[in-house]
Parts: sequence; structure tokens; C-alpha cells
Amino acid sequence: MGQLDSKVAIVTGSDSGIGRGIAIQMAQEGATVVVVYAHAQAKAQEVLETIQKNNGKAIVFQTDVSQYEQATGLIQETVEQLGRLDILVNNIAPGAIHTPIDADVEADPKKFAALLAEIPLHRMGQPEEIAKLAVFLASDAAAYVTGSTYVIDGGLSVNTGGL
Repeated sequence: MGQLDSKVAIVTGSDSGIGRGIAIQMAQEGATVVVVYAHAQAKAQEVLETIQKNNGKAIVFQTDVSQYEQATGLIQETVEQLGRLDILVNNIAPGAIHTPIDADVEADPKKFAALLAEIPLHRMGQPEEIAKLAVFLASDAAAYVTGSTYVIDGGLSVNTGGL
């Protein structure tokens, strides 16, 4: 039995990076996940297939969440198709996480070394590490948690002056 059994979760930007990690982790914990992408349909389909391969449930929607009508349409369509909406994942404040958005930094040895030198754990975080916090926050174990920001950065915020 998973922490999110019978819940329905929308995860924006779940075609790659942190959103992908969260969508997959939530599905592994029993949630039915709405995989949301703006442009990368093939990547969203890969996430769907990964979830289904692990016996999870998911559907895919193309939505530009910066557009109010599309965002509200996403919520309405989710409720129409899945009967409810329990979890909306839209914003977590991570530090340096190994995702495609940081590929240029990782490709430059000098920049990458400077970044790692600023992180007390001397490594980038993984999307799965962010996903585990998202699952906790969406679970009943965090029922009294509200209005909080969790910084997942390996200690980077302690040394932000160097970058």
C-alpha cells in the first residue's frame, strides 16, 4: 500500500527533470498522475510509459499553465476524467538538481567545478530526491504542514555568494 493510494495528482512540467521525477514517484506511491507538458509530447509519453511499466496509472495532457484558461481547463478535465483532484504539484524550491536545464553548466568543467565547490555535499541533487519530499508533502503524514517552502539544495544556500 502506497502513501498516495487512490489520490489524483497533477504534476506540471512532468515531461522532464524534477516534474518527471515527482510524477514517477507519486505513481509508485499509488497516485493516478496527470502528466502535464507544454511542448515535448514524446517526453511526456515516455513518462507515461515508465509509470505504466511499473503498474502505475497516468494520463497525459498538453497545457501551458501560464495561460489561465488552459490551467483551469486542465483542472476541469482532470476532475471530469478522474473524478477528483487531490494533489497539485507546481512549485518546489530546489537548488542545483541534475536536470536538462543545467546541461550547459555540467558541460563546462570550470563552471561545474565552481558550482560543486559551493555545495557542501559536493554533488548535484537528483530529481528523485525532490520527488520524495513532494510525496511526503502530499501524503497524510504531512497533514499539518502548510504554507512552507522547503529548500532542497545540499547546503548551496549557505554559500550562495560565490556564484
